[in-house]
This record gives sequence, C-alpha cells and structure tokens, in this order.
Amino acid sequence: MNAFRKNIVIRAFKQLDQDKSGQIDINDIKGVYSAAKHPDVVSRRKTEEDVLAEFLDTFELHYSIVVGHNT
Repeated sequence: MNAFRKNIVIRAFKQLDQDKSGQIDINDIKGVYSAAKHPDVVSRRKTEEDVLAEFLDTFELHYSIVVGHNT
C-alpha cells in the first residue's frame, strides 16, 4: 500500500476509534455510524439497531471468508 493510501486508512481508523483505545469496537462504531436515514429505518421496516447489526454482520462475514472460517 502506498503512503497516500496508508494515510487515508490511518485517518479513517482514528476517526472510528472514538475512545482512542487503539481498537475499534461496537461502541466506537455506534458513536460514528448513523442509520437514521437508511431507507428501511425511514420506512419503519427496521430499527436503527437492526441496521447497525446488519452492518456489523458484514464485517464478521468478510472476516470469516478472509481467514477461511465457515461460520
């Protein structure tokens, strides 16, 4: 990864790491991710919490595929 891209990743990580712990957890994500304008929330088909959970599930699925887990 070139220096420009590394800088973008570092800036994004710092933005997400709300508690400055060096790790990103669900509380950090909740602090910066808003599902309020998601179409399913606006139409009241889902809650913001439902959309957040689905968003976080995409990371778990991707992680499982990348490391070869079958969960």
